[in-house]
Amino acid sequence: MFTANKILANKKMFWVGGVVLLILILIGAIFAFITLNKKPARDTILLKENGSVQFKLSDSEEYKNMDTEEISINSGTSVKTGDGQAHILFSTNSILSINKNSEVKIDFAQDQKNININQLAGNTWSRVKALASNENFTVNTPTALASVRGTKFAVAVSSNGKKSAGVYTIESKVGVKPIGDESQELLVTPMRYVEVFDDSSKPNIRTGDILKEEFQGRWFKRNRVIDKWFDSKNNIDKDTFTEMLKLEGLPEADKTKDESTKKNDCLNILDQNRDEAKNPSDLEIVQPQNRSTWTLGSSIPFEAKTYNACTGLEMTQLDWQIVDSEITLTGKSGEIKGLPLGSYRLKATATTENEILHDFVFIRVVEGAGQLPDIEENQPVKKIVKQPVQVNPSTPISKPNQPPVVAITNPKSGTYTASIFYPTVTIAALPPECSYEIRATATAIDPEDGNLPANNITWFVDGTEQPTRGNYISIKLRMVSCNKPQSFQIKVVGADFKGATGEDIVTITLQGPV
Repeated sequence: MFTANKILANKKMFWVGGVVLLILILIGAIFAFITLNKKPARDTILLKENGSVQFKLSDSEEYKNMDTEEISINSGTSVKTGDGQAHILFSTNSILSINKNSEVKIDFAQDQKNININQLAGNTWSRVKALASNENFTVNTPTALASVRGTKFAVAVSSNGKKSAGVYTIESKVGVKPIGDESQELLVTPMRYVEVFDDSSKPNIRTGDILKEEFQGRWFKRNRVIDKWFDSKNNIDKDTFTEMLKLEGLPEADKTKDESTKKNDCLNILDQNRDEAKNPSDLEIVQPQNRSTWTLGSSIPFEAKTYNACTGLEMTQLDWQIVDSEITLTGKSGEIKGLPLGSYRLKATATTENEILHDFVFIRVVEGAGQLPDIEENQPVKKIVKQPVQVNPSTPISKPNQPPVVAITNPKSGTYTASIFYPTVTIAALPPECSYEIRATATAIDPEDGNLPANNITWFVDGTEQPTRGNYISIKLRMVSCNKPQSFQIKVVGADFKGATGEDIVTITLQGPV
């Protein structure tokens, strides 16, 4: 009996072991099948679109010229552009476009779930496909950190003078944390920007809407063309991306085309709607660099390039204006002298028989020691024909600082009916309360600095103990008695960065329920 039971037990163990072995073999086969059939992770590709592009694959290497149109890069690669433009294609189908005179370093995990761009100078444009909750795409700058889950946004970093970085949201939203005050995160919504200056121990933050002039600039125009192409593609690789480089209407003209190609390109472009970036001519301010900072007393060089895709010729009639000042200039190049302290928009206009082109850059003049823009290594220094600014001594070269224009958009002055609330427990000593909840909003626009940030806007409301800062406030106004109308004054004050203030006041009257 004992022997029979032992034999049965051994048989059972044999069958169990066999089943376990078969399961292990099956799991191994499935794993091998998945491994053999799994598509290898796509390389991260650096594509040179034009001009001078340099790279180094690690910090221990020296920058070297990119002699081919494309290379595969790894984490830790740095890219620097001179007069060229480049693009980085990630396996996640995200794209980083790098403008001229820019420098970035790319860090990413092998699965590219976390991509970090260290942007040291210049302009980039990021297109990020929707990311999972455990994925991140961030751009680090000297003054701010931008983080997204999936959007399109631009980053501009000043490479001279006092450090600054601007983040411009095109779609969705971008979270921006100032370096040195990472506890606060600013959510930048579409068509708005935040700019962080390293002016003191605490970051100086400026926010507002992207100006129409800036949105029509060359860098924005060409990238909006690429954005439309990007939205139409589910998968982006180097072959697909080649299609983008051939898109009609990109504001990067190719001067090597023969006359017949130029004519065909011109006709193709003219056949399309004349929306952003679809203009057969092109105008670009080469210097000063956008968002650059200059020391008081500096001579600021200016220069612009023009090109017509139809004729292949440059436009020679160029006029310049420093917006909100008396200074006007002419010619392709020259220098500006005697510009006072402040922030300025430098506008270039090229005129032909059929069209007028504009380009803008933003510059600041500050006190203290500054640094002129770096000259790119191995790049020839452009000769500038100096044209000093001629200013009538009896005419001020710039307008005095103008106060901001402040207006309360909601509520309007008038009479409002309050709501009545009864105590939850009926006590003779507690009468019903009559109150009215408002959401007050205002606009505060400075002629020099544009829309003022929330910290520069202060609200004063009757019946509240402390003033409140922000673009808007939500507050409940309580009446002393439901039987007697009561007036409340709402006042908002906006202060610009030079101390000038503007204000607006509305008075509303509350009455009890009829």
